[in-house]
Amino acid sequence: MFGYLCHGVQKAETVKDAVYSAYSKYSEKIKLNGYRHNPVYVASKALADWYLMSEAGLSEKRVLNIGCAEPIDELHFAELCQHWISFDINTDVLAVAQEIYRESVSINRQDKVSFCAGDATSLPFPSASFDLAVSFSAIEHIPDATDRLRVFCETARVLKPGGHFAVTLPNRWNIPWKRWLDKALREGTTEFGYAYNYSPTELKRILIQTGFEPIEFSSDFRLPYRVLPIDRADDALRNALMYLGERMGYLARRRP
Repeated sequence: MFGYLCHGVQKAETVKDAVYSAYSKYSEKIKLNGYRHNPVYVASKALADWYLMSEAGLSEKRVLNIGCAEPIDELHFAELCQHWISFDINTDVLAVAQEIYRESVSINRQDKVSFCAGDATSLPFPSASFDLAVSFSAIEHIPDATDRLRVFCETARVLKPGGHFAVTLPNRWNIPWKRWLDKALREGTTEFGYAYNYSPTELKRILIQTGFEPIEFSSDFRLPYRVLPIDRADDALRNALMYLGERMGYLARRRP
């Protein structure tokens, strides 16, 4: 069983092993039937993940993707940057991600992306070696709160001063999502073994605590302009609704 036992939370290492096993199982199916083929999932990424990343820009940048899993971001955006490193702790997922990427792009684009295995709580890269780091729906699957915080600290370390971090996570302010996840964790039916729901205010606080300046928020509740008449009241409503999205996050700048 993943997630929770009926009498309490499993020990962190047991849950960590469950998450690793869940991702290994997931790697078996993503080659032909991954989330990259799901239009609703891709639309959600576009409104949150890709919006924030595009605000930072990719041109001529060294990019680190923390928590690669399926190479959706790589297939869409890696060609725009100088070099992209896809990083994940699960070697099974990473091998499949590399295979999917290599089979999907032309030879002259293959060198744009490197695939690297390791633990994000101790990134194997020199300090100030990246212009942009991204982590999309990944950090929440780390069971231990201290380890999750270390990922933020390590991300700040490997970014250049003034470099950007685009991070998205599941939102506990989205009540239907929170109820579904709590139930799935109790019953052991979560696809990835474990997930921690952040709130927008908690994520902002952690970013500030670990050396970042949050500069823009987004979620999959981002409404296109002109869906509502444009005036101040509608802008306020649009901004308020964004904080209730299921997938939410910030673009943050690494402080000097």
